[in-house]
Amino acid sequence: MRVTRPSFACPLIVIDDFLAADDAAAVLQEAIDLKPVYMPGSIGNGPDNKINRDFRRNDVVMLNWVFAADQSRSSIVRILKKRIADPDLNPVWHKGYTMFDVVNYCNWREMVLSRYGRCEFYGKHQDTFRDRDNPGHVTRRLVTLCYYMNREPEVFTGGGLRLYEGGSDIRIEPRNNRA
Repeated sequence: MRVTRPSFACPLIVIDDFLAADDAAAVLQEAIDLKPVYMPGSIGNGPDNKINRDFRRNDVVMLNWVFAADQSRSSIVRILKKRIADPDLNPVWHKGYTMFDVVNYCNWREMVLSRYGRCEFYGKHQDTFRDRDNPGHVTRRLVTLCYYMNREPEVFTGGGLRLYEGGSDIRIEPRNNRA
C-alpha cells in the first residue's frame, strides 16, 4: 500500500495497491459478472432522479439494491467494508485530514459500480446530497471513495477523475487497484 496526499484545496488521499492481490481479483471478477444488471447512470436523487445522456453517459450497478436481501453475498461489498475498517488504514484516515475517519462511524454506505466505455463520461457534479430546506446541511455522502479496477495490461486511454475546488482542479489518473 502506498499513500500519497496530493496538494489540493480540499482533502484528498490517493492509495495505490489498496487491496491485496486476491481481493482485487475477486472484486474485478464480480464487477465483470454483474454485467447483466448494469443500467444507464442517472443523476439526481429520489423523485428528481433522471437520465441525462448529455451530462452522464455510463452504466452503473447499485450494489445496495442488487444485494439488498444480503449484502454479504457481494464480494465487492464484503471486501471493501472490511478493508476500509482495517486497522492498518486507521492512521491513513486520521493523519492530516481527520474528516476521513467518518468512514468508520457512518450509518450509511452506498456502493455503486460505475463502468465507462468508449466516449463515456460523467460531467462536473457534486457527490453530496443536501437538505432541500437547509442547503448548508449535507444529508448523504460526506466522503466519496473511488476505487479503480481493470484488467491488465490496460487497453484504454482516459478515465481520469477531475476534482474541482474553487478555481483549482486536479486530475487523478486511473490505475488498477487505486483508491
